[in-house]
Amino acid sequence: MSLKAILDGDMYCYAAAEQTVFTVVKHGEMICCQTDVAEAWINYHRRTDALADALDIDPEIDLIHCFTKKGMFRRDLEPNYKANRTQPKPLGFSELKAKCVDLPWAVMHEQVEADDLIGIFATQLASKKQDICIVSGDKDLLQIPGYHYWHEPFWHSKSKQPLREWLTSFGMQEFTPNLFTVSEEAAERFFYCQILAGDSTDGISGCPGTGMVGATKEVGKWDITKPVECWERVVQLYAKKGLGESEAIKQARLVRILRNNEYDLTTSTVELWTPPQ
Repeated sequence: MSLKAILDGDMYCYAAAEQTVFTVVKHGEMICCQTDVAEAWINYHRRTDALADALDIDPEIDLIHCFTKKGMFRRDLEPNYKANRTQPKPLGFSELKAKCVDLPWAVMHEQVEADDLIGIFATQLASKKQDICIVSGDKDLLQIPGYHYWHEPFWHSKSKQPLREWLTSFGMQEFTPNLFTVSEEAAERFFYCQILAGDSTDGISGCPGTGMVGATKEVGKWDITKPVECWERVVQLYAKKGLGESEAIKQARLVRILRNNEYDLTTSTVELWTPPQ
């Protein structure tokens, strides 16, 4: 059974479109920006072909392209979710994405983002003993165990070194600067870290005053094989900030990347995460 790669199509579309934009300058002044969607389309395929070569897969058969639709269930939970993302997409992005969603094995569903589709298909295929590799550049997907491939080396930034060391201590292995694997334990611990730390980029507050450094230090001490006790500790930490369990549950639902059986692909219905009991 060959490897299946599950790609963040939004991210690759963004990069391909951005690379194609150019400015028109006259008398030393920028007049306008222009793009060539046909060239962006070539760039997208150039990137995915390079990925297929790196993973030794057939891009026509073994590559699943995941895309985000406008509807997001997280905005029903938190209206300010991603509200601070005001940076416009590159010129030609929408036109390129419209072409890409018609590719074989391209997937886009109501209510869920590309990251969720990646999590759903990765865990679904893994449950069937299919070898999978997640292709992204988003740290949120570290919640999902298995192989991960980043177009740019994940650990390039010095700011990520503490997280790298922390994940390695719980079973993460690196094979190349781009390819690494996340263990079940590391993935579950990272989910709890995100419940505490939140994600300010997406407008997810987490447990106030915690941050990722504090979260990794705290969660690193837990017995992850006892999920009920782990959740009780989360509730205690939120309570210290004057917040109830309902707020902790909301934050967990906001940060969680969906897995197999947490989304109905037929009815576009999300099964919201519930605390372990």
